[in-house]
Amino acid sequence: EEDVEIDVDLSEVEASPPESTERRKSKLLFESAREVFDPKDVEDAVYYLEKAIAADETFLPSYFALVMIMMENTGDLAEAARLCRRVLELAPKNKKARSLLETIESKQ
Repeated sequence: EEDVEIDVDLSEVEASPPESTERRKSKLLFESAREVFDPKDVEDAVYYLEKAIAADETFLPSYFALVMIMMENTGDLAEAARLCRRVLELAPKNKKARSLLETIESKQ
């Protein structure tokens, strides 16, 4: 009998759990927002990003994209600040959300 050696990298075996249906839907909606984004008409992108958050409220890129639209395109700093605070509720140590919130608050 020949000894068979199995060479497996445990990091490959111990992968993260499969994506939830909600996360996949949220990512698709996020990608749709990116595809339709127009700086002169952000309505469609905002629609898809809000749907993405509704599908999976823990998918943070959707919040950040909305914050940037609110800051740079619509000027709705109150909504941008609210979104940053929501991210910080979900991820209290998120440096990007904290930094954006500080920037927004300095402009208000």
